[in-house]
Amino acid sequence: MQTLQTKMWWLSRLRLKFHSNRERVTRLSKETAWMVFGQVMGAIGSLALVRVLTGYLAPAEYGQMALALTVGVLVCQVSLSGVMPGIMRFYALAVERGDVPNFTSDSRRLMAYGTAGTVVLGGLVIWAAIVVGHASWLWGLLLAIAFTQVSSYNSTLSSIQNAARQRNVVAAHGAVDPWVKIGFIVAILSFSEHTPEAVIFAYLLAAVLVLASQLFFFSRLVSGFTRRESPIATPWLREIVSYSKPFMIINLPTWAQASSDRWALQTFTAGPAVGQYAVLLQLGYTPVAMAVGMITGLIGPILHQRSGDGTDAARNRNVWRISWWVTLFGLGMTVVIFILAFALHEWIFELLVAPAYREVSYLLPWMLLAGGLFAASQVLGLKLMSDLNTRALVVPKVLTSILAVALNFVGAWVWGVDGVIVASVIFSASIFLWMAVIARKPQLSSNLLA
Repeated sequence: MQTLQTKMWWLSRLRLKFHSNRERVTRLSKETAWMVFGQVMGAIGSLALVRVLTGYLAPAEYGQMALALTVGVLVCQVSLSGVMPGIMRFYALAVERGDVPNFTSDSRRLMAYGTAGTVVLGGLVIWAAIVVGHASWLWGLLLAIAFTQVSSYNSTLSSIQNAARQRNVVAAHGAVDPWVKIGFIVAILSFSEHTPEAVIFAYLLAAVLVLASQLFFFSRLVSGFTRRESPIATPWLREIVSYSKPFMIINLPTWAQASSDRWALQTFTAGPAVGQYAVLLQLGYTPVAMAVGMITGLIGPILHQRSGDGTDAARNRNVWRISWWVTLFGLGMTVVIFILAFALHEWIFELLVAPAYREVSYLLPWMLLAGGLFAASQVLGLKLMSDLNTRALVVPKVLTSILAVALNFVGAWVWGVDGVIVASVIFSASIFLWMAVIARKPQLSSNLLA
């Protein structure tokens, strides 16, 4: 009789485990389907956006727009983006502790402080532009700063939705965003001059529309949580700032790394070089980053949930294994795309860009390679973020960014666009190898939360 009861108990456990695994697989399948849908539609929209823009703007104007946007990114990255990783990282822990309302309140305060910083830094940038004799860039810079600020709000809200595993909401906004931009660009440029300022204004209107939708879905997400659902109250503002301090340190060097390529070309080359390079960046770097971003967007919240507060060795080993499998998969896909691009680069440029940009198509495979290596380093960085080991990112990010800036200016001076592409490949390989060394073993967090 006891043997029969034991067998029944084991059968019950197996049945429960089977149903649990089936529910998990079903949930992950749905999430993956949504993420794939959002990224595919977003990628198609981004490519269509390049085709529309190159049809409206000459390479020199395209380059001017790209430079103005780098200034907007600088202002918002210094003032705001440092806290965004912390907001995304701690949402899952806030849910686990039943303290979402306090977490949301502190996150809003941080975003308000960041917005005030944007106003101050933006004013300084505009003043500097007038002083150095670039008053003609005034409206473009103002619009670029405003657009980047609204985009930062969207990124933060999207990261919280992703952390909450609301994949359908994230996917829908990612899919719609480039198409909304295209709609506003066509509408505005049909009745105005084809200028970079008009395009950035269209970008801003699209970002505001997406923000309105993001706020609606965010209010629905947090409305189900009550402020008194748990006696545990974590000082989230302090924890987010502590976690994000390394990002605040590396934001300026990483901006310099990401933007110095275009400014180097603007300094040492003439004519359409900046615009042609900007198109290479959008066709080469961006699609690879989006593909790996889809994977990291899918696994990021899972890694954060599994890691918890980063103090459990078994949970950290599991996160470490998943991160390395995803990294190796991304590298394999990069090799395949790199080889295909050698055969297809001319056809891709004929399909997606206007004739004035096509002479640099032979550089597309190398840009794809640089994008793939950098994206792989980001996956390993995500592993360190899950470990709450963000301090380990500071030295490699800062030093490789300095290397990239030097290489970009030397490359632009000696070989023009070709030299900047070589610099991108060397930088991406360097940051990937460094991150691989740091993330070679599972680690326990030293940043213990109360």
